[in-house]
Amino acid sequence: MALELISASSIMLRSCLYEEPPSPFNQDRHYEIVYQRVLEIQAEQCDAIYSLYEVGLFRPAYAILRSILEGMATLLWVSLKIDRYCKLFEEGTQPNTKEILKRIGWEDEHDRTFQYLSGFVHIDMGNAEFYRNYEIGNDPSQPFPEILPDTDYYIINTLDGLRPLSISLISKEEAAHEYGPYLAVKTFDLIAASLQKLYGEDYYKQDWWQQDAALTCMQLSLENPNISKCMLWSLQKSLF
Repeated sequence: MALELISASSIMLRSCLYEEPPSPFNQDRHYEIVYQRVLEIQAEQCDAIYSLYEVGLFRPAYAILRSILEGMATLLWVSLKIDRYCKLFEEGTQPNTKEILKRIGWEDEHDRTFQYLSGFVHIDMGNAEFYRNYEIGNDPSQPFPEILPDTDYYIINTLDGLRPLSISLISKEEAAHEYGPYLAVKTFDLIAASLQKLYGEDYYKQDWWQQDAALTCMQLSLENPNISKCMLWSLQKSLF
């Protein structure tokens, strides 16, 4: 289900390349090329997330997700004043990501998404423990289980006294269950929300719209309430 959602995100972007660009990118051939090239990059990044998900490499996939946020947000920013902003974009003198998100009305995305994903782009010791489980035992008098190569055992001092702590690597399947839903939903969310802004309120009537993927996105969001709080894309009108 998650992989299908990521794939659908890439398909939507590539399908848009065969349609007339949204305004204002349809006003000039040069602007149209800029629009197409950015979508090509974003589609390739969705493909990279798909490939990394398949082999259980979620940390680099999360890092690429930040690039998708930056890329799509920048495209939306360019569309606001295309005569001026397209030139700044091509010169590499656009505002920082926080300012761009503010200008396109995505202020909340900076703290809840951009900063969070930045921990996977830069060195973040919190995310260094991404694939590990920490479990504190209740009875320090009980012997540890068999010592395994991928598990560390310690005795730590807690408010309740000395307790055994085990640190173990999680499996690829456990990682997919823990981190996959957010990765898949947020990938689709960023693409859908961006296209929603670019094409207007009837975007879901476009030939490139992936209705089944939208339903899958809604299902995963309902199954993971914390994810639904991080959504940009509106789930209502486009599902009917």
